[in-house]
Amino acid sequence: MRIRLTDDGRMLQGTATQIVQTMRSLALGRETVPLGEYIDWVADQLSRLKEVHLDVGGETDDDKAQKLVAELLRTGLAKML
Repeated sequence: MRIRLTDDGRMLQGTATQIVQTMRSLALGRETVPLGEYIDWVADQLSRLKEVHLDVGGETDDDKAQKLVAELLRTGLAKML
């Protein structure tokens, strides 16, 4: 899958988990945070900054990554390419 983040125009591709791992690697100070914790942090930050609710619940990091990408697309914070 390929998506474009609407805020900065950055294009990311791969599985949902790979996309979120790339996002984490670009987040200053968050590069080594466990993936599930990073996903929760992103959802919290976007909730406060963009005033959107992102449902990122899941049992595994892969589940949560899939939910995060789906929610970014649903809310228009990302676009499918």
